[in-house]
Amino acid sequence: MKKIIGIIFLLALLSAYTVFAGEMYTWIDENGQTQITDHPPDRPGRVINRDKFKDMTAGERKDYDAEQKENQQQFEQKEQLRRQMNEVEAAANQAREQMLEHDKVIRKARLEKARRNIEDLEARKERYQYNENNAYGEPMRMYWRDEVRKINRAIMDNKEFLHKNQ
Repeated sequence: MKKIIGIIFLLALLSAYTVFAGEMYTWIDENGQTQITDHPPDRPGRVINRDKFKDMTAGERKDYDAEQKENQQQFEQKEQLRRQMNEVEAAANQAREQMLEHDKVIRKARLEKARRNIEDLEARKERYQYNENNAYGEPMRMYWRDEVRKINRAIMDNKEFLHKNQ
């Protein structure tokens, strides 16, 4: 009989211990902060662990809290670095786009200049051909013929540039 009363007493004592220990909840709130409480979260959140602190002493819990705080700080630092990297990447992409736009403007200006050069050279070629046909003496004809060849070469170079860059 004494054994039965002892066993009942022991069971009552153990059940009282678990009642006093209670459940502990670790959860993450809407701000991303880790919360440790003896009650579940009011709003739906992500419960990480609810029984972890049952058997912890106050010192162990303090160490765990410090570790969690350090982990949270490291996470926040990583997030800040990630945001900074994204900002730098966005700025680099913007600069790259500006450079491409600038290159397009320069290319367009060079193409327009080549077209104007061709027009000017064609007009000069006509004048030089007229001078060649109306020149007095063979040396003057050879001079104007040579000038016409130079202009023809310059026209070809400008047309080639246009062809390659259109």
